[in-house]
Amino acid sequence: MDPRTRRTRESLTRHALALIAERGFASVTAADVAAAAGVHERTFFRHFATKDEVVRAALIAQDQPFLAALRARPDAESEVEAVRCAVAAEWDADAAGELRSLAENMRSASMARQLLDHHQRYLVQELIRWIALRRARPPGDLGVQVAASVLVAARTVVVERWLADPGLDLPEAAARALSLIDAGLRLDPAASTRCDQHSAV
Repeated sequence: MDPRTRRTRESLTRHALALIAERGFASVTAADVAAAAGVHERTFFRHFATKDEVVRAALIAQDQPFLAALRARPDAESEVEAVRCAVAAEWDADAAGELRSLAENMRSASMARQLLDHHQRYLVQELIRWIALRRARPPGDLGVQVAASVLVAARTVVVERWLADPGLDLPEAAARALSLIDAGLRLDPAASTRCDQHSAV
């Protein structure tokens, strides 16, 4: 992508997020975004097919620091520990404020919820590729797919809790959530029992 194209896409994305934060997802049109960015509407459609695609691109861009931090972790580290360190490394207060504003103004639209669900599936696929590569296993391996899905689910739950509670320490909450995975998802280890101890009479 040449520098001019990249700058135009970034400008359209930035203005789209600002308008969504101000008016709400459902109230912003492609024409609004183009006008705010100072370009013609047809320029918008040369870069993005729909308004939804702009938001999708923004969500993907916001996750690049996390994915880059994840790929930089040493292979000897467990996947759980690597994700914990990557979450801590990606944390940025300014970007966090933009994420909260975007999420709050998207929640009222059903299409926005679908976009967020689509983005979660994107993250799962990225983690499947990452785990498969570092473990030398095929992407279709059950263990790889389950591990990726569980790790993304834990991160998603923590982010959603943080969105509901701005005072939550996100890196600390992520560490607590991931420690549950390390503990085999035992909320109360002392109460754990074997399945065969509960056989039907």
